Amino acid sequence: MKRILLATAATFVLSTSAFAEGLLGNIGGSAEVEYSIENKNFSMKAGPDLNMNNFAISPRTYASIDADNTISFDGVGVEVAYGVTSNIAVYGAVQSDEDFKYDDAQVGVRFNF
Repeated sequence: MKRILLATAATFVLSTSAFAEGLLGNIGGSAEVEYSIENKNFSMKAGPDLNMNNFAISPRTYASIDADNTISFDGVGVEVAYGVTSNIAVYGAVQSDEDFKYDDAQVGVRFNF
């Protein structure tokens, strides 16, 4: 019974948008689809975005569809960015392949103008 009451209380507290926004910051998401003319396939990435103070965390799932309409899971990744100013952010990202093994990592600077 104690667990049921705790679960109910947690659900109630976390379901209020004011509490969630104050605790977690701004939550959104994005998706991107592109077509490669030379390779004749679609590639997609999608995932949530979490922004807290000057930090942004963006986990992503990657997939593709080839010319035979075969859908392939291509891996996952996550990017963490820090807004140095309103126009400059530094970031680091890491990706895995379809077997969840390390594939690549990047660090960089993003300029907004």
